[in-house]
Amino acid sequence: MREKPIEKLQQVRDDLLEELHNTYSGAPSTTFQAYRKAQEALKKLEDMTFSDEEIDAFLPKALKSGEKVH
Repeated sequence: MREKPIEKLQQVRDDLLEELHNTYSGAPSTTFQAYRKAQEALKKLEDMTFSDEEIDAFLPKALKSGEKVH
């Protein structure tokens, strides 16, 4: 402890808080209700998910589901 003066530690703290504030200020705000709706859409309705066929379209033949790799 005592390796750095208290003023230096306070400056580091202030810099981190400012960085945190800048990060949060650029993030979209949300509500618990919006979070629940997004959670339901992702889990139950499977929004933003891909079927095996859709995934296979992006893969080389050897990696597609059902293909055997030699």
